Amino acid sequence: MLDTYIIPITPLPDQNEWNVPGYIKDDIVRPPKHKKLRPSPKYRDKVYNELYGKKSKNSCSTCGFKGHNRRSCRNGSCIV
Repeated sequence: MLDTYIIPITPLPDQNEWNVPGYIKDDIVRPPKHKKLRPSPKYRDKVYNELYGKKSKNSCSTCGFKGHNRRSCRNGSCIV
């Protein structure tokens, strides 16, 4: 058996039987004052054209063709 379970655990008596000092018994505990939370950051509304306008195709900086970028370029050594 583990050493943890050697010490017996006794249940607490009923709350009416607790011995509470007078200076603690007289204190009134109130909930903390409510702090006003900061609002979440406002996001910029997108313009209608950004949402529904024509999408621009990316162009490769190596060969200049549209539809791919420099990393996926198959034309390799072709310089504009």
